[in-house]
Amino acid sequence: MKNATANELMNYAINLRHIGFTFFLGMQSWTGGVPKNIRINAKLIAVHQTSDIKLLKSVYEECLASVCSFNDFKEFFFKAIDGIKHRFLLIDRVKYPIQLRLNWNIIGDAKEMINSWVTEIHKEKDKEKNKIVNKKRKRDNNINNIYNFKKQK
Repeated sequence: MKNATANELMNYAINLRHIGFTFFLGMQSWTGGVPKNIRINAKLIAVHQTSDIKLLKSVYEECLASVCSFNDFKEFFFKAIDGIKHRFLLIDRVKYPIQLRLNWNIIGDAKEMINSWVTEIHKEKDKEKNKIVNKKRKRDNNINNIYNFKKQK
C-alpha cells in the first residue's frame, strides 16, 4: 500500500470510528497490507484457510498472545478450519473476553475454546498412539509365543 493512501485510510479508520463508521477491509496480507494502527484497533478479524504460518503467527501475536500459546492456537485453527472451503475463524475483540467464531457462529470464549479443543486434539492423538502401541505389543507377544513354541520343540 502506498504511503499517502495508507495515511488517508488510517486517518479515516481512526477518526470516523468515533461516529460509528465501520470499515470492512479484505486483505491478503496482514502485516504488509494493513497499517499497524488499524490492526490494533480492529475489532473483528477473519482468518480464512491458509498454510502461511507467518501470517498465523502475526495474527496470533497481535490478537491472541495473552490467551494461549502459538502451538495451541495453530492446532486449534487447523482443526477448526479443517480444509472446508470458505470457512473462516473470526476473532471477535468487540467485548472482553475475546470470542471466537466459526464463520459468524459464536463458539465461545477464546481461552476456554482453544484449551478445550486442544485437550480434545491431544486425547485423539493419545488414542491413536495407544492403538499403535497396542498393535506393537500384540505383534511382540505373537513373536514371543512363536519363539517360545519353537523353543519348546
